[in-house]
Amino acid sequence: MILKETVGHNYLKYLLTGVLSASLVTGYAQVEIQQKDKKEKQQQIEHRNGGAVQTMDSIDVVRDYRPMLADAVKVRGSPDMRLINRQAIETELHQIATATYLAQQKYKQAYYHELMKRHPDASQSNIDNYRISYLAYGAGEYKRASGMLESMKPSDAYYQGSIMTLGHIALETGDKQAARNAFVKATKLDLDRQVKADALFNYAKVLFAMDSTQAAQKVLEKYIAQEVKPMDPGAKRQESAETLSAEILRGTTNFHAGVSMLESLNERGKEVNAIYQKVTYYRGLEYYNERAFENSISMFMRSEKFPTNAEMAALATYWKAEAMYEVRKFGEAVENFSRFLNLPAAQGLDVYNYANYGLAYAAYRNNRFAMAADYFERFLAAGGSSVDENIRYDVIARLGDSYLTLRNYGRANSYYDKLIDSKAPNQDYALFQRGVIFGLQGDNETKLSTLRSVLKQYPNSNYADDAAFEIPYTYFTTGD
Repeated sequence: MILKETVGHNYLKYLLTGVLSASLVTGYAQVEIQQKDKKEKQQQIEHRNGGAVQTMDSIDVVRDYRPMLADAVKVRGSPDMRLINRQAIETELHQIATATYLAQQKYKQAYYHELMKRHPDASQSNIDNYRISYLAYGAGEYKRASGMLESMKPSDAYYQGSIMTLGHIALETGDKQAARNAFVKATKLDLDRQVKADALFNYAKVLFAMDSTQAAQKVLEKYIAQEVKPMDPGAKRQESAETLSAEILRGTTNFHAGVSMLESLNERGKEVNAIYQKVTYYRGLEYYNERAFENSISMFMRSEKFPTNAEMAALATYWKAEAMYEVRKFGEAVENFSRFLNLPAAQGLDVYNYANYGLAYAAYRNNRFAMAADYFERFLAAGGSSVDENIRYDVIARLGDSYLTLRNYGRANSYYDKLIDSKAPNQDYALFQRGVIFGLQGDNETKLSTLRSVLKQYPNSNYADDAAFEIPYTYFTTGD
């Protein structure tokens, strides 16, 4: 709003103009820019003369009235993480981790030369029989190899190795059940620790191949707990699908680990992408609650790319808009709130009306006051009596401000009057703004009486200093 008043020619007034101009720059003012500290205020004073060179005979004092943005504080919502079914997510992640980890490695072998290094003093007959039978197995002579392996004496590690190799022969011949039985038997022997551990892995892998996913997961979790070292958070190494899957199966299940594991996969099918949508969305909510808004935006954008669940995709857009507001990307917040409101899946969600509120505030902060007024009114109309009282009073004040900025003084006053009549906590602000409007309409007498009422009724108001300044300033600009 521009209020332009011409100052006369008296020299004393010229001097006063200079003094007041300096005061306006450093003192209290009606112009207020958006700041975190509510009490830091700055008034913009411009001296104009229609583009002509200014002289002492003609000085125009221009006052730009805008809403007090420091008083406009949007309520920040917080997603309720208690509503997340973490157990279901963990179950899905563990299933994927099991499949991923097992796919990264082949069945483990009980190699002859490795056994020789660890057990050179074993029975010579077992050593010879295992060496010959292992060569036969490698040549595909499964019947001959099986006969020799089954004749091994249960006296040393070569016997345990022979059972492992019999399991491999069963796999090669398509008998998964016999392979399973052989690997289970090898896990129960303590003749060679490494063969026992490898048999445990093979047992998990063959169970998975037999579609016993849950049983395979339990066996694999046992193997990882025993054999795989935890990742060192401080170590500089490339995370792989295998290592990340192991961390999930170790029990360090969290959304961050889940996102990392899923993103490490070279290919993801539809089912995995559905889980990825959930995990990135929930990780985004965690970041949002931690006030790491930029990180949350990144996660919500990733989640939006896989809209398997339409409602979750809509919520990702909503919380992305909220996060963008928090990082002062008001234009982008307006776009995303608007997109959310137009999504069919959004209309039944609890946050739907709060998108009207968020969009209105984002538009307000973006100086799009007509849009702000529209969506503030939608918010109040849709919310009705369910709108929190403090939020409702704040929204009414912002409606008054929006219409004031649009020079619709009648609508602005109607909203300020609601605050005054309701004896709202911010009625002092409403009364002050009413005084400003009277001045903008040229009724300086009523403006002065209204500002005096602010000082009398609310001496401790945040706007008392503004009112105390406006009164002498008004006299000055009117030449009184």
